[in-house]
Amino acid sequence: MKYQLSSKLNPAAKKLLLIDSSDKTVLVLVKVTPTADVVELEKELDKISGKVRSWMKETYLLSLEIPINCLEKLAELNSIVFVELQQPLRH
Repeated sequence: MKYQLSSKLNPAAKKLLLIDSSDKTVLVLVKVTPTADVVELEKELDKISGKVRSWMKETYLLSLEIPINCLEKLAELNSIVFVELQQPLRH
């Protein structure tokens, strides 16, 4: 049985999860739904060790530091539209 990663994760984030599932933190850009409850989302992010670096509420984008092993949990949140890895993968 194959495990399918969330379609909300960009290809670089998926690749990173496949090669490294550690608790090292990475920087991601996250698009949230326009109807996202900011207070509730911040609570959910705190539960998965996500630290908001910046939030542009007008564009529904936020920059977030999160452990690699929590990327899938992040993508599973209802208010998340897309997760893009912002750090280049090192070989």
